Amino acid sequence: MSWPARIPASDQVRQQYIHAVDVVPTIYELLGVEPPDAINGYEQIPIEGQSCAAAP
Repeated sequence: MSWPARIPASDQVRQQYIHAVDVVPTIYELLGVEPPDAINGYEQIPIEGQSCAAAP
């Protein structure tokens, strides 16, 4: 993932592992978006995964 304005560049290999389900929570956190509880009257299920934005 590359985003020079929000994720600092590093010449070191990052050791943390993430899964595909972590991508959406990471993008939401970096953009400051709070997912809605309902869309068009339909309650949304909780998003699986966790943000890796703060991972070292």
